[in-house]
Amino acid sequence: MNWEELKKRVIAEYDSRNLKSNVRYSALEKIDAFLRKQYFSKNDDVKSLPADKNDVKDAYRKYKGAEPNSAESSVINEIYNQVGM
Repeated sequence: MNWEELKKRVIAEYDSRNLKSNVRYSALEKIDAFLRKQYFSKNDDVKSLPADKNDVKDAYRKYKGAEPNSAESSVINEIYNQVGM
């Protein structure tokens, strides 16, 4: 599976929850930019992601220069839920 397919699955999951806030969708865009730069610059196959989501959260923390907010953390969790890693 490639990143675009996975991103669509995450959006579909959020849509199914009838979320009233765009906070998670905004966080998804921030995580998207980070993942494209950090892991998908040459290959957008989700196999490029580390097996442990905490490694991604640590890398994002360094990239952002602060702790991921709850929406950003939720997006990373949902990515890993969708992949089944």
